[in-house]
Amino acid sequence: INGKLVIKASEELLPWCREEYKDFDGAWFADFGNLRRLDSKLQSLGHCIADIHHYYIPGRDVIIPQGNYQIKCFNKEEIWVFKDDERFDEAFAFNEETPDVFAVAAMEKGEILGMAGASMDYKNLWQIGINVIPEAQGKGIGTYLVTHLKNELLNRGIVPFYGTMGSHARSQRIAVKAGFMPTWTALYSERI
Repeated sequence: INGKLVIKASEELLPWCREEYKDFDGAWFADFGNLRRLDSKLQSLGHCIADIHHYYIPGRDVIIPQGNYQIKCFNKEEIWVFKDDERFDEAFAFNEETPDVFAVAAMEKGEILGMAGASMDYKNLWQIGINVIPEAQGKGIGTYLVTHLKNELLNRGIVPFYGTMGSHARSQRIAVKAGFMPTWTALYSERI
């Protein structure tokens, strides 16, 4: 964050991280050479790099959603109807630790074109996920929904954040167009 590294690691890994990164500019953390060294160290401890995500928070500019779609809101109890609906696997995680608590859908002629959901990752910091059905992609629906949900959460005193893969340029564009700005990158490992 802002060129600094914030590291949460096991007692086995933390001393190595302190030494390896004591003078390291965090802006270059995702450099492939560094990731290769880190992954090698993790493998010696029975882990490997699992994923890297970029995270965004709202910028200062107020963005008004652009589009002519009917919005339908879903509360925590209503979201469960989508539990096994693979069309919305990014909008909802159905994770007990970070429960899905609110969602908006873009509707046209009674059909859902896309959904943006918010999970309560922390009390006042909720993560936004988005899905647009394939037939409706490329029409700005993703940006419309993310902008609408972001504004709704801000109006409720909740800070929304948006996460995406480093290689998912379409998702990154949605975040920026919806008024988010890049804020931090997170890497996590998994047991081999």
